[in-house]
Amino acid sequence: MPTIDDILDSALNSQSYYEEESKDNDIEEGSYKAKIVDLSKRDAVNTKNGKCCDIYKPVYEIDNEHPEFGGFRVKDRGLFRFYGSNQTGNLYYKRFLDKMKIPLNKTRQKNKTVFELPPMTKELIVGKEVMIAVFKQEWMGDSGKVSNVAASLTRIMGDHQ
Repeated sequence: MPTIDDILDSALNSQSYYEEESKDNDIEEGSYKAKIVDLSKRDAVNTKNGKCCDIYKPVYEIDNEHPEFGGFRVKDRGLFRFYGSNQTGNLYYKRFLDKMKIPLNKTRQKNKTVFELPPMTKELIVGKEVMIAVFKQEWMGDSGKVSNVAASLTRIMGDHQ
């Protein structure tokens, strides 16, 4: 049977820890190898300038080759797919589709080349290995300045499913 001194020594010498859970907002800015693991979508959003669009946000999971942040998830800053013809607004959506090597139907209309931009689906992108740029995104919301971590696709690594 232990003595009172043994119990006190045991209690005083045992180590105790509190592990603070890491938040995805702790990801440092930079380039990371990642995999697209999900896709969120908001349909028929009216922008401040009155245009209607769908907003897509691929979700990237950082590869374990980055030990400090491996397994962390970060959403894309948002890809806007405006309805109808919107040359400037749809540029970033088209660039994303091009980087993902998603084929687009191309036609000629009134001496212009027109690309049909399909809706994005999970089947088109989830499972792809990519390189992403992670950055702090700030904007003014209803309650003041808002900040979060976001990402943008820089390139696809291969055609892995």
